[in-house]
Amino acid sequence: MAARARYLFDVDDWVDEKEMLRANPPPKVGLALSPEGASWSVNVGHRAFATWDQVFGVALVPEDSPTRAFILVPRRPPKPPWFEIRTKDLPENLREAGLKGLATQVTSRMQHRGYRDAGPKRPLLD
Repeated sequence: MAARARYLFDVDDWVDEKEMLRANPPPKVGLALSPEGASWSVNVGHRAFATWDQVFGVALVPEDSPTRAFILVPRRPPKPPWFEIRTKDLPENLREAGLKGLATQVTSRMQHRGYRDAGPKRPLLD
């Protein structure tokens, strides 16, 4: 009997990814931030969505003058556990602030909690 792969996450914890080939209108390619989470479309036919509770952190590469940002999320293998963002993928309201502005936005939304909320239920990465 084959051994099943064991993951640190329950099935419900994986990022929601959908093929949107027949969507009308098709989702915009790039990143969109909402109060619920981050939506990432790398091409016209695919969309991934992570709630703020699912986001572990954001990494800038290189850190001092970033050309790419990685939003770290639990994606089902074999997909990489991040959304890779370039400046061209940023929404209009973040283009001027750039990738460092994106990192600030993502970090602040990850740490946000309501007055009845105990806060994040996962480790936050610096």
